[in-house]
Amino acid sequence: MMIDWLSLRLPLGCWAGNFIEELQAQLPVETRCSADGEIEWRKFPPQRLRSDTHALTCALTGSYLYLSGSPARIGEPNNVFGTFDIQGAALAMIRFFASKYTVHLPDIEYWDYTRIDITQNLYLGSPTRVLEALELLSRVQGGHFRVSSRSSTCYWNRGSDLLQGKAYHKGPHLAHQVAKAQATATPEEIEAAGDILRLELTFGSRWLRRWREYELFDSRFISKKTKQHMRPVWALTETQLEQMARSYWDRIIGSAEGERAMTDDELLQKLIRHCDTKGRARAAFDCWLAIKSVGIERTRESMGRSTWHKHKRALFACGITWADMTARKVVELRTRQIIAQPVNTWAELHQLRKAA
Repeated sequence: MMIDWLSLRLPLGCWAGNFIEELQAQLPVETRCSADGEIEWRKFPPQRLRSDTHALTCALTGSYLYLSGSPARIGEPNNVFGTFDIQGAALAMIRFFASKYTVHLPDIEYWDYTRIDITQNLYLGSPTRVLEALELLSRVQGGHFRVSSRSSTCYWNRGSDLLQGKAYHKGPHLAHQVAKAQATATPEEIEAAGDILRLELTFGSRWLRRWREYELFDSRFISKKTKQHMRPVWALTETQLEQMARSYWDRIIGSAEGERAMTDDELLQKLIRHCDTKGRARAAFDCWLAIKSVGIERTRESMGRSTWHKHKRALFACGITWADMTARKVVELRTRQIIAQPVNTWAELHQLRKAA
């Protein structure tokens, strides 16, 4: 996995120094004056800083300095692969900004995250299989997941400031970036990226705020912390982000343990091992059979809310996903995901393509 996007915020009131005045003197300013020449307001429009390897957006308001950009572009010609060191990525962005405006910025512990994008690249073997996977994913929704699609890109809960997911074909996206001079890549790299299905999970500002204020259990926020026990945002680790991302995508795609899809008999045996009694296991299995017969909505309407959620949790625990429920079968993508390997570097990608 890698950090594909990072948005940082610095509260200006927490830092005693003259860097604000130094920065304001270097930024363009928009001012509005009244008819008699008095200044009514002024603002600093967002600025996009470019270099050969990175593009960073900054915005200064009366209360905060905002920085946002793709850490994967720092020192790299494109963002196909990148770092998963979140503090290192944030430091690189802060230092890049400071070098452009020659100001001394506060230390990293004074900053907050307002958005984090975690990305995983899956090698599927061919562009055709990537397109088939995207076609299947475009129909996957249920529970809190609301899917929409546009130009071979699938979105879940698009625009949410909690969690939003995205899946797309990296090859055409990289070719588009190269054509727009937003990245550089060789023709061989663009061709290799065509075998990649890219999964992207955005942790929005409200999710990050809740993480500071609430206890997290099984990917859910539970009891609220007292003010003195709130966690600093820098306590969020790469391991926690990876666990959240895997939990999110497992609900949509799943993580099969073999090279074939699970049969109904195997599902029943898993339910018997998982549930407290055989009766509960068979009730959850009957729920699965009903989903296959009449679909999610009619099955959910045929039983009480607590019963539906109980059966759903048991099915999820045994490997069933929203993709399975939507398709009314254990979908082929879960078989392909075993053949397709997560890739983290160009060297791994080229090695997989040679072995294919």
